[in-house]
Amino acid sequence: MLAALCLPPLAVGVLWLLIMFLGIQMLKKMPDYQPMLQHLMALENLKRPALQREKTGSRLKGTAEEIVALERYIVYRFGKVIRDRPFMAGVPKNWRKLADEAILAHPRVTEDEFYAAEKIIEPLKLTVKGEDRSNPLIDDPMKMIFTVTSLVCCWLLVTAILSIAAAIACRGGLLLWALGLAVVRNDGRPASRWRIFWRALIAWLPLFLLPFALLFGSTALVSRWPAGGSSLAITVGAIVAVACLALVVWSTLLPGRGIADRLAGTWLVPK
Repeated sequence: MLAALCLPPLAVGVLWLLIMFLGIQMLKKMPDYQPMLQHLMALENLKRPALQREKTGSRLKGTAEEIVALERYIVYRFGKVIRDRPFMAGVPKNWRKLADEAILAHPRVTEDEFYAAEKIIEPLKLTVKGEDRSNPLIDDPMKMIFTVTSLVCCWLLVTAILSIAAAIACRGGLLLWALGLAVVRNDGRPASRWRIFWRALIAWLPLFLLPFALLFGSTALVSRWPAGGSSLAITVGAIVAVACLALVVWSTLLPGRGIADRLAGTWLVPK
């Protein structure tokens, strides 16, 4: 029961932490990647019919001059990223096509052409003084980490509280009741509700401590090492989550009875 309830949120948490870690590393390596996608999206919108542009709230009219200006801006600003074919493999096909067309149409864009194009596309509000708007994932990745960690921790805490309450009410829990299993002491007599509560508390204790360890631990790491603390916090969080998963699997695979039953002095037997 513990494994069935814990594995989904822990697995999702580990996966999200891994995705965030890889995403942060990618964006640090290629800071122009997301701005490039924004400009390619704007270019795709400019090339649409006028009625469709109005629905998306485009700030430009979609004239040939504006399209050429945006293409030149993209080539000059993001040409290095566009020419990196393995990196561009992760970009949607329609945007890759727009980028390739811009490169073919404007193989060499001068600095004067770039600044002239920047003035024309200024109404798009994609740039501010020549620099794209900050990316919160890079500037403050702890916001994303805190959000994902909080969601997983809330899932675990709610699951733990409901499971302990069900264990007391049903003398073992809803799943044990549905499977026709009873919790007994070492001498074979039915376990008291207090002993069942103790058994459930032992089983869920690591998951009560996990949310606080992740939240306060990650905050402390980032405060101590502002430069690399975020990546370190993600790594430590992933290790802790994997350790909890391993503990759940180990308890499930133990012959006879799990860790909680051994510490609480209980057994699971058919009713």
